[in-house]
Amino acid sequence: MEKINFKLISAFSVYIFLSTVGIFIIVNLLNSFLPETLLDTVGNYSETGYLFMQNITNLITYFLLFIILIILFQSELITDFKKSRYDKSFNFKEIITAFLYLLIFSFLGNIITSFFTDTESINQSSIIDMILSKYSIYSIISTLFLVILVEEIIYRKALISFLKNFNFFNNNTIILISGFFFGIVHVIFAGDFFHFFSYFFPGIVLAFYYIKKNQNIWFSISLHFLNNLFSVISILILSLFDYSNL
Repeated sequence: MEKINFKLISAFSVYIFLSTVGIFIIVNLLNSFLPETLLDTVGNYSETGYLFMQNITNLITYFLLFIILIILFQSELITDFKKSRYDKSFNFKEIITAFLYLLIFSFLGNIITSFFTDTESINQSSIIDMILSKYSIYSIISTLFLVILVEEIIYRKALISFLKNFNFFNNNTIILISGFFFGIVHVIFAGDFFHFFSYFFPGIVLAFYYIKKNQNIWFSISLHFLNNLFSVISILILSLFDYSNL
């Protein structure tokens, strides 16, 4: 119990710090090395400079989180990986089936969101801008690898393991709590609360399959990877159609 508490508190503390104060520290450090070509005539970020800072700051932030969380949860990650090699239910067909459910629930979440707002979430808009910029390699690395590992360790491995220590939380309640935190963190820093359900519903699916697969994080990581890969490919394809219509 004490071990789980320490890891959970440490994980969330580092995550919150780097997502708030840490970002400002990283930005200020990078400003010292920012080429003048990325600034406008009055010394502010140019459009290119702003996109560069978005991409590189995001990459550095999640890389630092990745390193710290890997150190904290390395034994759990290794154990789960070994188990997945002998788990017959851990197969491509099962992951694709889970991915289809993830798409359906994401669609439902977006429908509910559409009753509150017709604008795109600030988080999603930022991701699209970064992926379509000339510094997209930084964003793609973060989106397809670092972000997935960080979020799965925090919202599945750490949080669910902690909640299972309390007898009054059944699996359904735990799934909802995990989904809630996954959703709220994606909107709280931008104050973009109308888009909560767009993240809450996918969070439920990821938590459900994490528990269903005996809390093996590599299944939810695989599922999360497919989801983010699908999003990145969709963004790139849609951008091609936009350019072809110019």
